[in-house]
Amino acid sequence: MKRLAFFAFALSIATNAMAGELCSGSEMKIAPDMQIQESDFTLEASEDALERLAELSREPRTELSWFAEENALRFVKGWLLKKAAIEALEKNQGAEGIPEVRIFCEFLVNEAFYHD
Repeated sequence: MKRLAFFAFALSIATNAMAGELCSGSEMKIAPDMQIQESDFTLEASEDALERLAELSREPRTELSWFAEENALRFVKGWLLKKAAIEALEKNQGAEGIPEVRIFCEFLVNEAFYHD
């Protein structure tokens, strides 16, 4: 019975990870209108953010460009952390207490917000 419960738990973690819900149940500390959602951290969003950073590096620096830089950097960092968490989950077959998942979830709860 313990094995069955563990298997169900591991399967739910792996399913959540693949569905983009590594941090479901985490207490969000960021105002809802400022939050960047977990599902927003994708490879495509990260690539777009890198392109935006390249554009911004060629422009004169302003207060608005600072906000844009910070937002773009959050998408790159968020994707890299999420990717590491998913890879660690896959490698460890959904084991509990994986540091990469904890680090990503801490980022999501405390740092994943838009500057405006």
